[in-house]
Amino acid sequence: MANATLRGQTKKVNYKPTVNGGATGYIGLGEFLPSGSIVTRIMNVSGTTLTGATGAKLAVYVGTTLGITAHACGGATFTGLDVLNSTPFKLSADSEVQVRASSTIRAGEIDLYVEYLLP
Repeated sequence: MANATLRGQTKKVNYKPTVNGGATGYIGLGEFLPSGSIVTRIMNVSGTTLTGATGAKLAVYVGTTLGITAHACGGATFTGLDVLNSTPFKLSADSEVQVRASSTIRAGEIDLYVEYLLP
C-alpha cells in the first residue's frame, strides 16, 4: 500500500422527532457519508432531552453499521455532551446517518457529530 494523506471531516446531523419523525424503526436523517469513509467517532450534544413512550430507546447507525448502541431516552445518555462511539469502522458504500427507535420518540432534539476520514 502506498502512503496517503487522509482528510478528516465532521458531519453535524440533527435529529428532532417532530421534524424527522419518531416512529418505531429506522429514521433516515438525510445526511450521507461516502463509500470508503472511516468513521472514527460519534458524539452527541443534546439540545433538549429526548422523551418518548415508556422504555423508548434510541440507537444511531451509519448505513447498516451500528454506531451508538441503544440508550434510553430521557436518561443521562442523550443529555449534555457524550462521546458515544470511538470504535472506528469503514463504510463499503455511501451510507446515510440514521437513528433507530425501539418505540415512539415524541419530543426533544439532539445533534450528532460524526467524525470520519476520507482516503
